[in-house]
Amino acid sequence: MIFQHVDLNNQRLIDSTRHDCESIKMYCGYLLAELTKFFALNHAQANFGVSFAATDNLVSAVSTPYGEARGRLTIQIVEGVISGRYVFEKSVVSDDGKDIWRPIWAIRIGRYGNVLLGDEGDIEIDVTNVGPHSNAISAPAKSLLYSIASTPIFKR
Repeated sequence: MIFQHVDLNNQRLIDSTRHDCESIKMYCGYLLAELTKFFALNHAQANFGVSFAATDNLVSAVSTPYGEARGRLTIQIVEGVISGRYVFEKSVVSDDGKDIWRPIWAIRIGRYGNVLLGDEGDIEIDVTNVGPHSNAISAPAKSLLYSIASTPIFKR
């Protein structure tokens, strides 16, 4: 493998690394807090039966009638922009009978708070000023549950 010089324009992308990463983590925290609140609502419990919990280090655990899932944040440079990617994985059984985690869905989080559903989606949600019945949170919540439900070979 041959490694090349990183040009000056690319080096400049990391000039505000600390601030950008802290900002992405802050918005990710808002998102996880709102998802936790949504799934705890009485009507959400009655309709979906999902338990969603997130830790201070932005790792989530999701328990559903369709199986278990987890989520975690990665921060990287994508197409010349520092951004976060919150990836959800489902516990499934591999061909050889072992429990493994399979990526099933992702949310992108920009350093300015733009939160986009999916890797290539253009649906943006606001995670800073939402109410408990907001479509801004029900859309990612239902998308996550659908992704868990539609992933085959799930562990029970």
